[in-house]
Amino acid sequence: MDRIKDLEGIAHAFLGLIDDWVEKISYGIRYMAREMRRAFSLRSQGESDTNAYNLLGYLFYYRYINPAFTDPSSFSVVDGSLTPRQKKNLSEVSKLMTQVFSGVPFDDNDVFLMPLNGFIEESVKRLNSIFTIRLLLSGCLLTEQLLTLKMLRISLK
Repeated sequence: MDRIKDLEGIAHAFLGLIDDWVEKISYGIRYMAREMRRAFSLRSQGESDTNAYNLLGYLFYYRYINPAFTDPSSFSVVDGSLTPRQKKNLSEVSKLMTQVFSGVPFDDNDVFLMPLNGFIEESVKRLNSIFTIRLLLSGCLLTEQLLTLKMLRISLK
């Protein structure tokens, strides 16, 4: 049970880092998130926004964060190579974060990790808040401001 609490603590700290870092995400990623959100809304009218944010969160994690978990030396996250134990621990953190970002609780295949399902549920709500308020809305506002600026430049010429 101590290992489960340690794993939850590491994941909680990692989510805190994402929360602190999200405003530093590049404009390009914010723009892509905004456009993917718009496309999802058009395609799946009437579905919950939660599904869209889960999808965006998973794509963001899978594309930009998970590769550093799976091969940290290739991304200069660590110097040198990891020990087998460090790789195993990192793999467990990656597995938990994959579940959090996909919004899917552990099932019978990972019985020993099922006590973390409550944490996953709380974390999904937290991520949805991060993606809704801080990533997408700030990206949308920024995009709208840039579009307005471009329109002004065109009209001034």
